[in-house]
Amino acid sequence: MYLSIGLLSLMTNVSLQKNVHSTRFVEYVCLQVLPVFAEVGGDTGSDTQLELLKLLAEMVGHCGELSSVEQCTTNIYNCLLARLLTDCFQY
Repeated sequence: MYLSIGLLSLMTNVSLQKNVHSTRFVEYVCLQVLPVFAEVGGDTGSDTQLELLKLLAEMVGHCGELSSVEQCTTNIYNCLLARLLTDCFQY
């Protein structure tokens, strides 16, 4: 699964509009993309992964009530932990 930079920039533009709730996007990313996070952008620790995490962090502030908060939280935690460990062992 590869996300293009164009798709990320499109999602960023949508996120900056007023009165646009990001609940469906946040749920999709948390439940569908984060479980296969290692495949996003090709290489582990890629800039695409980092940009996706940044975008998710920005969009969560505009999110309504999630249907599966516990699963979303677990997926986010696992991705952040994996990313942290990857970044630490690169140096």
